[in-house]
Amino acid sequence: MLGLYATRHDGSVRQLERLLEILADKRANLERQLEDIRIMQRELDQVEERCKGALGELKAAEKRS
Repeated sequence: MLGLYATRHDGSVRQLERLLEILADKRANLERQLEDIRIMQRELDQVEERCKGALGELKAAEKRS
């Protein structure tokens, strides 16, 4: 998409303004997705820590048995 506009010197002002709008929308969507990914990573970290803790407790209980 960028290459098309980069090579065209006769693009109208409106076309270029529209491209900037599209790029801003895409950037905003990516930022939202990135934040969603960060939230999911934090949730996965929390679950992983709880799992490791539970596993450690089970292994310790097995050794005591």
